[in-house]
Amino acid sequence: MKTRCDKCNEMFNPEVQKSDPKAGVYEIYFVCPHCDSRYHCYNENDQSLSIQDSINTVKLELTKVPKIKDFVKKFNKRQELITKLKNLTDDKRKILEKIN
Repeated sequence: MKTRCDKCNEMFNPEVQKSDPKAGVYEIYFVCPHCDSRYHCYNENDQSLSIQDSINTVKLELTKVPKIKDFVKKFNKRQELITKLKNLTDDKRKILEKIN
């Protein structure tokens, strides 16, 4: 995502950086590569960073879970196969009853 520097008016892709902690707080910022203007984004601490790691983990796990529409399709296919299996089993049972 490109942005335009307020100072030099040049376009660039911001690279988010994290400062060294001051009193346990990290500044999240980016710098214009053309004029070195620094743009503050927000602050984080160890606890909020830990929670963000957990959020990222859950988001990744969530991508592995099928969406509802995909789940419904798979469930319906499974139900169709179960019905087909039951019908075939019934057919076989009828045949076996006749020959035995």
